[in-house]
Amino acid sequence: MKKIFALFLCLALLLSCTAFAESLPEEQKESIGVIGVENAFDIKCRMPEGYKVKILSSDDTSIYAEVICEDETKPMLNVGIAYNDTYFQDGKALRLNDLSEEEKALIRESLVDMLSEYEIGEQETAYGTELLVVKGKILDTTVVEFFSVYNAYEVTVVVMPGKADEDGRLTDEQVEMIVGFLSDMDFDPVVKAAD
Repeated sequence: MKKIFALFLCLALLLSCTAFAESLPEEQKESIGVIGVENAFDIKCRMPEGYKVKILSSDDTSIYAEVICEDETKPMLNVGIAYNDTYFQDGKALRLNDLSEEEKALIRESLVDMLSEYEIGEQETAYGTELLVVKGKILDTTVVEFFSVYNAYEVTVVVMPGKADEDGRLTDEQVEMIVGFLSDMDFDPVVKAAD
């Protein structure tokens, strides 16, 4: 009798949890595109409000896209995701977190190569993935570049002020929006159909 009661209690809890989950608003992630060298991944993320993805180019090794807002005062994002076999070592796909300080120093140097008046720092996504963050200027335009390595793919997001932005500067709130965008990015393995 106790086993039957326990079974009904578990079933009731399961049904109530399912009903609660179904009542929550489900925000869909948008696919930026499929990429795959060792394995295929669908790159998905939740777009900031008012933003849409425009794929500029895509193949097995890389995806380049713009993420732009209808409101031209909001920042523009250029997203680049590219496989780099340097980050695939001993059968393991590396993240930025796995690299030595010397390797990270070389990456930092390459990121600031074309910038003036720059500063470079580190942040991390909600999942603990390290990000290098560079703030600088290209000509008179302020840009913020985010760089990371995930699953042997270099992920770069270059953020520029919107076309109609009058002061041409990115606010701390806008920078945090991009960190949230990167925190929400998923490399979902693509399940291959059986032959």
